[in-house]
Amino acid sequence: MIEVICEDGVFKAKGSFSIGIAGTFVNADFDGEAIQFDEDLLDAILEDDELPFIESDNPDEIAKELAEYYNQKEREIAANAKQINDNILFYLFAEMERCEFPFWEIKETILPGYPEKYSANGDKNIAYRHEDICIDDLWDDFDEKPNNGTEEKPDVEALIRRLYPMFNLDGFIKSFKPEYLYLNGEYLSFQFSDGWGAQLACAVSGELDENFTFTDWHNH
Repeated sequence: MIEVICEDGVFKAKGSFSIGIAGTFVNADFDGEAIQFDEDLLDAILEDDELPFIESDNPDEIAKELAEYYNQKEREIAANAKQINDNILFYLFAEMERCEFPFWEIKETILPGYPEKYSANGDKNIAYRHEDICIDDLWDDFDEKPNNGTEEKPDVEALIRRLYPMFNLDGFIKSFKPEYLYLNGEYLSFQFSDGWGAQLACAVSGELDENFTFTDWHNH
């Protein structure tokens, strides 16, 4: 939950905001930099009536309305966390499959007990030898599709665990480090990296619209 104020025409947030496995973004005070607003948001709101949740022209009242809106969005994100998380995992693993990234060379990725063929000395064809499906086949289910519960989606997490039983998925997710959250009206953008050297998730940035559709995604 966040509080919002308007100072010198710029909105500022204090508190925390969670986006599933991407992490919890925290500003300890209103000068924090983890959660930021577009610096021109006030002008955009005063010049445009396309934000239905804004009913006032007073900056202080607008700040309160923004806090109510985003806190409600955070509750909706929590209610739809499965789809949002699966969409994040879909992008990460679809990209990994497309370039057959040698994830096994990162020592943290392989679970204990798996044979040498899944280690850094292993054969990548073993890791990517799948059944009749891969994560990259799911683009029509996830790319530019809402994650607000209005559409049924495949269970990406379960599929990853089936296709990559050697992969330390729980450890990978736990390593995610939230970096920033950027709020701009009905859109919110976030960035995170993994804690395993940021080779699999490097300054990952995603933008969500009001229906939690990913309108932008980058893994640098």
